[in-house]
Amino acid sequence: MQKQLKVTLLSLLGLALPAFSQAYLDGREVLSLANASRYAEAFQLARKRPEAYGQWAALLIWHRILPEAYAYSTVEGYLRGYAEACRHMTVNKEAEAFCYRGIIDADSWRNYPEVARLLTEIQLPKISRQQAQQGLALLERENVPYAILLNQVVRYLLSTDPNERAKAREEARLQPLVERYPYSLGGAMAAGLLSQVLWERERYSEALSTARPVAGIVAAAGSVLAWAEYTGTGVQQNRQSACNRAHFWVRRSLAPAALYTLALCYLEGTGGFPKDPVEAYGVLWLGKNNSPYPGFAEKVRELEALLTPAQLQEGRRRAESYLR
Repeated sequence: MQKQLKVTLLSLLGLALPAFSQAYLDGREVLSLANASRYAEAFQLARKRPEAYGQWAALLIWHRILPEAYAYSTVEGYLRGYAEACRHMTVNKEAEAFCYRGIIDADSWRNYPEVARLLTEIQLPKISRQQAQQGLALLERENVPYAILLNQVVRYLLSTDPNERAKAREEARLQPLVERYPYSLGGAMAAGLLSQVLWERERYSEALSTARPVAGIVAAAGSVLAWAEYTGTGVQQNRQSACNRAHFWVRRSLAPAALYTLALCYLEGTGGFPKDPVEAYGVLWLGKNNSPYPGFAEKVRELEALLTPAQLQEGRRRAESYLR
């Protein structure tokens, strides 16, 4: 019955159901390249073997990790990443799940002028939000890791209800994905979110061990590694590497550990970054509004006691540049 429903769904796109697509795909080869910052090679490999790695090609665009993708706005990166996933949806089930997420997100954003304009250039499959949700449900039943993550974690993360959002931070939801599917897209993204949750709860050793395997390609995980390098927690201290890594991920996400680390770089004027308490305040202000980590509120209070009202206003203005 499930297979018949899947055939029906894909037939709406004029596509055939692939007999060889697997639920769990081992992405260690791509992750190894990404962890060494060899992103162009990772992307080339993913494009060459889409049946195994197409989902990672999509993520490299979605996160704007590729140099040519960095010029995109955040929304354009998301939409182009989703379009890349849709290119591989008939041969790769995690890419298929990623594609369905894109269709749902595009529908949610359809009233924004930038999205409407971009969707005249970026082609996504012509299926409805309801059909995409049905497709995700089918993939979840097949134990496709990214579909499980979307249906059991991300949908709560995007809720406006604080009680619902809290469910996305439950370790009992995230840990099984990390342990069962460690080298899948779903497992990697779960590891990133879990490492962030552990870091925010000040369980630093656990956060780092969870983050390291996927730190080159998942923003939350890379951000935890940046903080560890800055403080010398569990790794050799290297503030230049830490500050560069934090800056890299802050410009592609609002991952809390990267925000906090970058703020320290500006606050202390280290790692090759100038001493700039106004910039540090702007970054910390962003973090305080996006994370429960207690360090943000503490540092914000310290700077609000030191800076002038005009400096505080300028810091908040600069913070907007990180939200493009």
